[in-house]
Amino acid sequence: LPPLGPAAAMEASASVAVLREVAHRARRQKERLASLTRAQRQKRHNDLRSEYIHTLQKAHTSLSDRIRYLRRLILTEGVPPDSEREQMSNRGAWGGACSLRGLLWKVMLGAIHIDAGIYATLVQDGATWKDDDICNDIFRVFQGNEQFKERVPDEKMSRVLNAYVRLNFEQGDNETRRLHPNDPTSPLITPYVQPMSAIVAPLLYVMPEPDAFYAFNILVTSHCPQYVAPDLAGGMKAVALVKRCLEYVDPKLAEHMQSTAGEDWPKVTIILQAVLSFSAVIPPLSEVVKVWDMLLAFGVHANVFVVTAQLVLMRGVLLRDPRPITRLQTRTMPQMDAQILVPVALKIAALIPDALFTEIAAHPFITEEQMAALVPSSSASRNSSLSPPPARLSPPPPSRSGRGGER
Repeated sequence: LPPLGPAAAMEASASVAVLREVAHRARRQKERLASLTRAQRQKRHNDLRSEYIHTLQKAHTSLSDRIRYLRRLILTEGVPPDSEREQMSNRGAWGGACSLRGLLWKVMLGAIHIDAGIYATLVQDGATWKDDDICNDIFRVFQGNEQFKERVPDEKMSRVLNAYVRLNFEQGDNETRRLHPNDPTSPLITPYVQPMSAIVAPLLYVMPEPDAFYAFNILVTSHCPQYVAPDLAGGMKAVALVKRCLEYVDPKLAEHMQSTAGEDWPKVTIILQAVLSFSAVIPPLSEVVKVWDMLLAFGVHANVFVVTAQLVLMRGVLLRDPRPITRLQTRTMPQMDAQILVPVALKIAALIPDALFTEIAAHPFITEEQMAALVPSSSASRNSSLSPPPARLSPPPPSRSGRGGER
């Protein structure tokens, strides 16, 4: 990295101080919540649950206004834990009623209406030509987590992933096809790539199987098609963006990582898997779903901010270690704490330059060629809104204040 000038060094030092203060405040808030009595916590959860349900049922309010309010509520207050009834409901062959968290995720993704009959037809047709690849991966997902395996057995993941392949591809489409066949500029997608098994798992954990299928299909085809490209282009781009984010908010840590582990250090650590799976590979599962609350409310491009925040929170440990990549492996990575991680990630989103934010906001669903055309011409206004492309992959200029924009 080039040496920082005095002004840039002062700005970088200020960024580190700001993020340290955000993490400190988040820890204090966590302690305050932990100090509540069981009855106080239950009342808080019940009040928050009632607020979500009331907002979802406001028939006289436009859907866009409700989504905007729900996003703000998720990012500021979080989502209450599942009730005992919800925990029991999602067990069984296809699961029962959707949990509140599952319902909110579906609304954030735009998977509001589902047709269980279509899903049943896809499942009845049996395994696809990608079934061997799928089965080779799904047994690794949350391995050893009995609570997850009890609620989401391998058969569920296999059915959803095979149904996705059957819905979107013809027999023999072993390599690629355009997301929109009549649009030569749309991204290439492939029937199955390894990160899909980790991505579908949290969806199945919080909602019934048919709902998870529709949510997964919309997530990977509308919100992050570049993450399921044949060369995992979106994920590779996200890794590069994590490095650039880190260089901006904490150049000292970025330089330490590069000088000790080389230019491609994220690719030899758990950072690559964390990016590709939207942090689903970093336990515990109870914190993964809270991080996904933020990702789906803000927009899945926030994946970059979340992974960067994980590195920032490990700053002291990484800087003291002459071989910091040993701290970023599956067995040595500290467990996630969403109550600390999410506020730091949101602050990183506010600190970075507009041009970098634009690239991050667009990277899940446009190609490198489209990115080159987008970034120079866009002036990322903090007061406009980002809208993930529902059909044609040509988003408007992203913003920070839109928290992911309107679906």
